[in-house]
Amino acid sequence: MASQGGQLNVVKYLVSQGAQVERGNNKGSTPLHDASHKGHIDLVQYLVSQGAQVERGNNNGSTPLHFASLGGHLDVVQYLVSQGAQVERGNNDGSTPSHFASQGGHLDVVQYLVSQGAQEGRGNNDGSTSSHFASQGGHLDVVQYLVSQGAQVERGNNDGSTPLHFASKGGHLDIVQYLVSRGAQVERGNNKGSTPLHDASHKGHIDLVQYLVSQGAQVERGNNNGSTPLHFASLGGHLDVVQYLVSQGAQVERGNNDGSTPSHFASQGGHLDVVQYLVSQGAQVGRGNNDGSTSSHFASQGGHLDVVQYLVSQGAQVEKGDNDGSTP
Repeated sequence: MASQGGQLNVVKYLVSQGAQVERGNNKGSTPLHDASHKGHIDLVQYLVSQGAQVERGNNNGSTPLHFASLGGHLDVVQYLVSQGAQVERGNNDGSTPSHFASQGGHLDVVQYLVSQGAQEGRGNNDGSTSSHFASQGGHLDVVQYLVSQGAQVERGNNDGSTPLHFASKGGHLDIVQYLVSRGAQVERGNNKGSTPLHDASHKGHIDLVQYLVSQGAQVERGNNNGSTPLHFASLGGHLDVVQYLVSQGAQVERGNNDGSTPSHFASQGGHLDVVQYLVSQGAQVGRGNNDGSTSSHFASQGGHLDVVQYLVSQGAQVEKGDNDGSTP
């Protein structure tokens, strides 16, 4: 606790009374991890002088350098590296200090780590690079720096997701615009076939949706399951996105590979306003998917009484069974 709070005199006293500087807590983190995370440079230096190991990992394999990088403490990072901390050391997830610093948006730390040999293109176990992390976190300056150092804007991780997917999901318009200006493809799908427009629609980022469409993203593009951005926006309950996509030509009655329409998705999520809008645009309340399930089945299963009541008021049959004969 004294290390976390930066109480150097207390730490010195405790060490003089036999406290072990390498004693880990239940997560395997030592006092050096705690002091590094909080940026207490004087305490870090003292602990190292007393035998604390700069390369010791906690239970997740993260070293004090990971902790200092995540916290954005450049002076601590520089000192730990001077004492032998490895800038390319990955934790159990394969994440390096540069990944941590990029996620936290600490440009000065990222620049220093790169100057010391950190590879901007190194992926963690999921294949995600520092550019993915910086894009996800919304740190434009870090993304720009990494690209200047050779980061590929079209680099996909193991799921096929690019930094543009990450930025779109996170709602970071400035990063999306920058990545597109550097050649990122708005129509590139990940391994599931989902594009950045799917991600932005699912999360309800209307400004991003509008920008991506203006750059050529197709509103009717289905992923591997046949679901369009309109399906995703309907499931998320984002009425403004739904309205915009429909205004751009998205079909309210388009079914995915399972035959489920945006109305099914909105009913499943309990989004009455979206259901009402879709019906006003021609969605059929009695339409069944491949299993014969209607929007009423989806709403009933989710316990969304208001949606069920509305659908019934629009002509949905309470006794209509699916392919197994089950009614709402």
